[in-house]
Amino acid sequence: MKYLTTFIITSLLSLFSFCILPAYAEDTANINADTNPTVTPATPAEVITTIEAKPLHAEAGPDKNVAIGRNVLFDASASTGPSEQALNYVWDFGDGQSFQGIDASHIYKQPGVYKAKLTVSDGINISRDYTLVTVAREVMLLVTDDSVAKTDIKQLKQTAKNNGILLVSVKPTNTATTNYTLSQSIAEQLVAASDDLNQAKTILIWTNANVGLTALTETERILSSSNDEKKASTISFKQKTIVRVDEHPTSVASGRLVQSTYNTLQPNYILLTTSAALDTLLANSSDLSWFEILQNQNIPYQIISSHSQRALDSITFFNFTSYGINYLINQGVSQDTLFLLLVLPVVATLIAFARQVVGVKAFGIYVPSIITLTFVVTQLKYGLVIFAVLLAAATMARIGLRYLKLLYLPRMALVMSLVAFTIFIMFIMAGYFKQTGFLAISVFPILVMIILTEKFVEAQIEQGNKSAIILTLETFALSVISYFIITWSTFETLMLAYPEIIIGSCLLLNVLLGRFSGLRVLEYFRFRKLLKQ
Repeated sequence: MKYLTTFIITSLLSLFSFCILPAYAEDTANINADTNPTVTPATPAEVITTIEAKPLHAEAGPDKNVAIGRNVLFDASASTGPSEQALNYVWDFGDGQSFQGIDASHIYKQPGVYKAKLTVSDGINISRDYTLVTVAREVMLLVTDDSVAKTDIKQLKQTAKNNGILLVSVKPTNTATTNYTLSQSIAEQLVAASDDLNQAKTILIWTNANVGLTALTETERILSSSNDEKKASTISFKQKTIVRVDEHPTSVASGRLVQSTYNTLQPNYILLTTSAALDTLLANSSDLSWFEILQNQNIPYQIISSHSQRALDSITFFNFTSYGINYLINQGVSQDTLFLLLVLPVVATLIAFARQVVGVKAFGIYVPSIITLTFVVTQLKYGLVIFAVLLAAATMARIGLRYLKLLYLPRMALVMSLVAFTIFIMFIMAGYFKQTGFLAISVFPILVMIILTEKFVEAQIEQGNKSAIILTLETFALSVISYFIITWSTFETLMLAYPEIIIGSCLLLNVLLGRFSGLRVLEYFRFRKLLKQ
């Protein structure tokens, strides 16, 4: 028992140093980058007063991006002043034009960066503030994540600027870790940048897997359910062009996957192409010439529109799942949620194959399947730490409580309570070390893993420590292998594009596995001496 406890504590410390410390350094770097941005900080409002301590403050609002000929709205309602005195608002738009009033609108006719000044006066005191208005020939939106290098984004912005295009970049926050949280974070950023989203006729998507398109679908859902009816009615994807960077743009599977996004958003069309085409597209912003230019430069591409839509007018045995996916996405269900649901039969089949053919027992089929999906939700590096800490805490709790000679159920209730308190301590440590990724994890996957520790403790009691450790390692190995398979971007594309084929193959394979009666791979190794005779 002494050696077992030493082994568990040593393993826990190794996982901690391998997973938490690098993540801490990475998160700290991200936090430092956020707290020390390269963007020039906004100049505070200049206040000129003749009498001190007067609560007068001008607020011109945030900086704005706009295309030539578009109406720019200015709002000074956030300004403050003495309630007993009337305030006078004067706007200087920076192009020789001015306006008097709390709300103003203006159209810029030339590109450039304009300093729109607001002067607020109460008859005695004066307060000034300004906002920068960037006017370009066209506004485009670039949706990216951490999979794209900052130098590539900077180069694209420079290319766009050289061609009179203002390229506005939208990225997820630092707390986003998994594809699901990345999509949610990007959607929130798009809603916050609704003015830029409304003006942009073209949206460039350059993200890992299908994160960007899923974010657009989530943005559409948020806007459609928003209480701001004006914003929900003015922002629409129907008149926009979406360009998605894809490693295999001509793939049929990629086209099938993107088609569901097209069916939901109904843009002009979605163009799939490689990252090499982005400079060309920015240099030739008239999308009418894009296809001819891409053909001349031998850049692969695929167009997704109403002409490429697969006929799903009637439900049949062969398209039932595809029809259901399209219907649920149109009803606002997240694509990531559907993927996790559909991928469960695949994970179960992988574990059944490992048991029947390879001979890996693990903790049955339910436990490794749930742990795999938990790794997908929590991200692998955090999932491994939680997995190890829970098992170590459950083992030490069981060892400590056995001297009390309690009945099984009360003893297990105490073990679960101590394990839950351990997770509570982990959250405190994550907050202290600024582990924003860990703090962003939903509590439900953690609660699922807490419940699963009962299986480990039960195996320790019934089969002994050695068997429990072997079963735990086998469960861990199957979960990690399954995690890497289902998070493979190619597999995700095939899963959502051809769900009938993938799930049908799993059902057929399980029927064949159920009739398998030969020796398992590990049994060949176990009985190798007997087989030689």
